[in-house]
Amino acid sequence: MEQSLALNILKTGRNTMLTGMAGAGKTYVLNEYIDYLKKRRIKFAVTASTGIAASHLNGMTIHSWSGIGVKETLSISDLESIKAKKFNIEDTAVLIIDEISMLHSRQFELVDEVLRFCRENDEPFGGIQIIVCGDFFQLPPVEKNKDTGSAKFCFMSPVWVSAKFHICYLTKQYRQQGDVLSDILNQIRSDTVTQESLDMIRATKTNDLGDKYTRLYTHNINVDEVNNKYLNELETKEYSFQALFEGNNFLCDLLMRQSRIQEIFKFKVGALVMFTKNNDELGYCNGTCGEIVSVIEDDEHGFLPVVLTKKGEKIVALPEIWSIGENGEVAASMTQLPLRLAWAITVHKSQGMTLDAAEIDLSNVFEQGQGYVALSRLRTLSGMRVLGMNDLTTHISTLVRKVDKRFRELSDQLETELENHKFTLDHKAFYAKVKANNGILGPRSGYRGPRIGASKSSRKTAKKNSDFVVEAIKAKRTLESITQNGQICYSTIVKHLLAAKESNPEICLNYLKPSPDVLSAVSKAIKSYNSCGKELSFRKNNSVFVSAHVSVVNGEDVPECDIWKALIFLDDLGEVKA
Repeated sequence: MEQSLALNILKTGRNTMLTGMAGAGKTYVLNEYIDYLKKRRIKFAVTASTGIAASHLNGMTIHSWSGIGVKETLSISDLESIKAKKFNIEDTAVLIIDEISMLHSRQFELVDEVLRFCRENDEPFGGIQIIVCGDFFQLPPVEKNKDTGSAKFCFMSPVWVSAKFHICYLTKQYRQQGDVLSDILNQIRSDTVTQESLDMIRATKTNDLGDKYTRLYTHNINVDEVNNKYLNELETKEYSFQALFEGNNFLCDLLMRQSRIQEIFKFKVGALVMFTKNNDELGYCNGTCGEIVSVIEDDEHGFLPVVLTKKGEKIVALPEIWSIGENGEVAASMTQLPLRLAWAITVHKSQGMTLDAAEIDLSNVFEQGQGYVALSRLRTLSGMRVLGMNDLTTHISTLVRKVDKRFRELSDQLETELENHKFTLDHKAFYAKVKANNGILGPRSGYRGPRIGASKSSRKTAKKNSDFVVEAIKAKRTLESITQNGQICYSTIVKHLLAAKESNPEICLNYLKPSPDVLSAVSKAIKSYNSCGKELSFRKNNSVFVSAHVSVVNGEDVPECDIWKALIFLDDLGEVKA
């Protein structure tokens, strides 16, 4: 199935399983849908079965979001306690669970139980849209005593059946793209690995990967030993970058633990590092490796490493933001360099990454899927050096293979059924359903006036506000007085001002221009956000507005009103308009 069809299906509100082999673009489709939900103010939650996976999507673990924690059963008292604390569950419209292969069926059932109880709705998962994403060929759920066998997989649960998932099996490969490695991975999936393929993997033991590459191990102890050894051996000066936390203390701590980002990141020139975020604008993705070749001093951030990637590109590693929130609203955030030492990482932590070169030791594989995950991180066979393999390296559960075959069949059937389907009405119907069930976010924080919408009453309000603002500006009233004690928000005023200025160039706004210091501070904030690849909430259609907290970037207390005044005279890049 193509990504575009899968995205259209998600927008209908159907319960959906998004799957496909490693590198098929599952996370890309999820991010596209998340953007779609944000634009329509639909209440959603982004979660994953592990903290590492959750951090890739700026979400939290499903255990934390649902309140189940590490429990294996829930009493009525537990459910009542969760309902009292997790009030957002009641009107969440969409729940996304990534890396579903690693979520135990028992926990999957508890999530269903919590949602039905908290929402007082006995439909599967309380009647909300649930999207699960992942590939069961990858790492399975962790079992303490291995007492549930095949029952550990979510697809073995009665809850899975009752949810009636529509299967979207992505088939186009975006990672290996025709390399022989793609054929070998498909052989592992279909249990048709040939002796020739095994010999080709073993033959990589002599591959020349250069001097700088990542090592993949199955156990943490090997990873820590290697990284500490190589960092200590470097004779260059050691630098450190302290993470910055904002928001709820508990959530900040949770964010650091689940993202596995260090509170203090130590680095030296010569260190092999790996980017831990996706940033297309700056030219790196989660898994891009390189060497720190120099360090620059920045007035705002201190000492920053310059990374030379395998492709020969130099990238200044600017701080990135990891966050936890719901419906696009941030509850806690951590700012840190998007780097980790990369002489070695575990196979577990590599899930979701794309590597250009790696040395892999699979001689101690102890779980099905580990070998597949490790091999599928690479783009080409020539980019790996496999030191050893054991009998479990290419082992995949027979049950998983059978289920995967059925998933493909169901996806093909769905694709045939929807071949000429017009999705527009389905998308509108889902939005209407969500709105009727209070699943749309209300006005943004600080906005107490009526929103500009499509209804006749809201259009009349917009016209009335526009006329009022224009008359006020002709009388050279202050921006504060135009708000009418908060009845018209600053963003609406700015929008009307710019629209009036465009239609009537003779209108003069210069009397609102703030001091050069304020203009400089807001400009600096905008440029700082842009340089880190962050998307400010600017609107292009003559309406420019950004949340007042941008001043935090500068460490300066700029009044909210002055920020909005500055935005009248600055463009989206922070430059003063001509």
